[in-house]
Amino acid sequence: MIAHSRLLVLVLVCLLSLLTLAAPRVAAVEPDAQPVKELNIWPEGTLGVDSSKTVERSPKRPSFLTVVHCPKLSVYPATDAASLPTAAMIICPGGGYAGQASQHEGHDVAKYFSERGITCFVLQYRLPARDRSRFLHPIPVSDALRAIQYVRHHAKDFGIDPAKVGILGFSAGGHLTGSAATLYGKCVSGDDAISKVSARPDFAVLGYPVITSDPKFRHRCIAALLPQGASQHQLDTISCERNVTADTPPCFFFHAKDDKGVVPENSELMHEALKKAGVTTELKLYQKGGHGFGLGRKGADSTQWPGDLLVWLKHMKVL
Repeated sequence: MIAHSRLLVLVLVCLLSLLTLAAPRVAAVEPDAQPVKELNIWPEGTLGVDSSKTVERSPKRPSFLTVVHCPKLSVYPATDAASLPTAAMIICPGGGYAGQASQHEGHDVAKYFSERGITCFVLQYRLPARDRSRFLHPIPVSDALRAIQYVRHHAKDFGIDPAKVGILGFSAGGHLTGSAATLYGKCVSGDDAISKVSARPDFAVLGYPVITSDPKFRHRCIAALLPQGASQHQLDTISCERNVTADTPPCFFFHAKDDKGVVPENSELMHEALKKAGVTTELKLYQKGGHGFGLGRKGADSTQWPGDLLVWLKHMKVL
């Protein structure tokens, strides 16, 4: 009986070993990539900038920033660069100009592209206050343009090519990106050496962006940049497609056709304005994704945009 029991145990052990060998191996989960450093982009004493105050966050969503007192860049160096210097991309999370979805439209995106040879910077930009008394237009776009100038000024320190500095934004961050691409000659500020550097992005990437002031298609967040009761004429001055010129940098758009938050006509209007001005532009419309999908909605074709962007950047000789 004892010998029989031992034989049974031995058989079970062998079976378990075979099952273990046959089971698929699960790779160890690597910790999320962290930025090497955070950098203040404005000098101490800049009007409207207070480095003594920390960023405020949503109590229910700690990664959702609600008030920024001191604009910063979080740096993600390229980890798989074919050569140095690398291209650079400043990333502007969206959030309706009421906040910033810093994780899935910021740090996750920076991690993805830094692992594919692009040095990335996540921007914390100032937001219009809820009472609309502070940080109205042009303050947010001045932060985006300052970020471009800062990165270009310190190109050698970051190991990047100063002629390959682009900007990417989602939703309201897409409006910020479109504004940087069209208003770079009008909304820069400062009087230091950095402020003398070109603020024109070399390329712009706009993800499901807020673009237009057209009442048929506009998103309500565009009005948050202006004083309450702003006129249609005032809204038109910050409508990205109305500010396109032949000098606007090449643009890449991605949008989902089923986006009900910011309708795809926003991307289409600016894409057409760029074509009319003779500017290189690419628009990718995906069937599924809705709004706010970051790197893509799982199981939907919107997950294709990062790969499509890399192809475009190679075609543009950025990579």
